[in-house]
Amino acid sequence: MSIWDKISYLYDVAVREENVVGDWWPAVITALIALAGVGLQVWIGYKNEKSNHSFSENQAALQNAFEENELKKRLEFEDKWEQKKIDADIISKARIKWIESVRKLSAELISDIYNFKQLETNKLEIRDSIKRNSELLKLYFSSSKLMNSNEITVKKLFERLENTNDNNDKNEYMHIYITRLCEGLVSDMYIEKKELISIYEQKIKRLYNQIYDLEEFIYEDIYSEDAEEEINQIVDRRIPKEKEEQASEIFKKISSSKFKKDALIIDLATEEVLVDKFATVISVYLKIEWEKAKEGK
Repeated sequence: MSIWDKISYLYDVAVREENVVGDWWPAVITALIALAGVGLQVWIGYKNEKSNHSFSENQAALQNAFEENELKKRLEFEDKWEQKKIDADIISKARIKWIESVRKLSAELISDIYNFKQLETNKLEIRDSIKRNSELLKLYFSSSKLMNSNEITVKKLFERLENTNDNNDKNEYMHIYITRLCEGLVSDMYIEKKELISIYEQKIKRLYNQIYDLEEFIYEDIYSEDAEEEINQIVDRRIPKEKEEQASEIFKKISSSKFKKDALIIDLATEEVLVDKFATVISVYLKIEWEKAKEGK
């Protein structure tokens, strides 16, 4: 029933009441109350409809805002992830390039050191190459941390540089290692000691030859089953009594030369250890850097 139908119905009731009773005021009041109720019902319906409409609009706005926020987050995440991949790729390529440069320079330095130790000629030329390559190599191991190199023992150097877990704080140790290795190796004192060792070795060899010349050999005929005859063979060698004093003096010289040679070798032991382990130290460092490069770190 529409609102106008309700009003017409109330009017008819009021008229009937007036005709029957003769007093139309109660009917009018009843009609007004009914009309007010209808109006209130209409107003409440309107407010509810408006409220529902506003609620729907708010819900839609919230949903749109939520979707926009989620989209924004996803786009930001994708941008960050893409940037992270780009950064990792740049870092990885830079680290690989660094590794290749260090490997190449280290190989040249190791070759120079080997030639310096083995060859008797071009020592000065090789020494200059060692100095140049060592200084270039140290540039790849820059560090802001300052250490007193005099307080770093060879043992401590190896303990840190042979650590296969990480390269943290290794640059300063590597810098000290390369400095000690090359400064000791190319120093005039090192060269002089190496030359003296060679001189003593040659002297000892000559002295043993002199002993050999003093010895006399004892021969004896021994039957050989292979030859099926007796063969005159050396069965003993000894220094004749009349030459024992001369041999004794030669043995004293041999002993003295050996002592001096061994003392020089001990003096050079540190440099030799640094030389022998250089390839291992570099290999450990580069292996760790390569693992980091594969992870884009």
